[in-house]
Order: sequence, then structure tokens, then C-alpha cells
Amino acid sequence: MRLGVCKQIQFVRCTRNRIPRHKRHIPVQHVRLDRTYNYFLCLGVCPDRIVFNAWRKGVLSEGGAGSLARMTEGQSTTHKLTKRLAEMRPIEELIGWIEDEVDVT
Repeated sequence: MRLGVCKQIQFVRCTRNRIPRHKRHIPVQHVRLDRTYNYFLCLGVCPDRIVFNAWRKGVLSEGGAGSLARMTEGQSTTHKLTKRLAEMRPIEELIGWIEDEVDVT
């Protein structure tokens, strides 16, 4: 990535294997909208694979990545985003996503 591109990276674990594959989800907690960054990158570590998804901060804050829920009632600093495993992308596509989305000069 080019110098000056800020990013927030979140690592999460998938839900347990006992849940059917189509119902598994990635619980992304402590999403901070008050910090300065351009992209939010979520890496999900599952028992059988690693997945990712990423959004521009503006898209994330406007609900383009899904519904953000407050982590604690009465505060607006940290949020939770729950993504279905089917909405995530294989880690092998990460370099292509960076080349397409981020100015890599």
C-alpha cells in the first residue's frame, strides 16, 4: 500500500464447527469509527480456511458493510458488525483486492 494509506485491521475467529457451514458467522467487535483510517480490513480465521473482507471507512460508517450495533448501551465509540461466512472472501483474493481498491503507487 502507498505511504499515507491508513487502515484498521481486525482479526476474528469463526464460530464453531458444530454450526452448519451456511449459518457460520464472523463476529467483528470493537469497530472504531472515531479513529482516522481509510480502510477497515477484517481477517477471519476459521478451522479450515482464512477469509477477509474490507471496506472504505465511509462505506462502513454508512452501513454499507452491514448493520453496526453499539458494543455498550449509551456510548457511540465502539461497534459490533456480524458478517456471515458466505459474505467473506478467500484470503487468496486479498492481493487482487488491494491492487484494485488501493492506490499502490
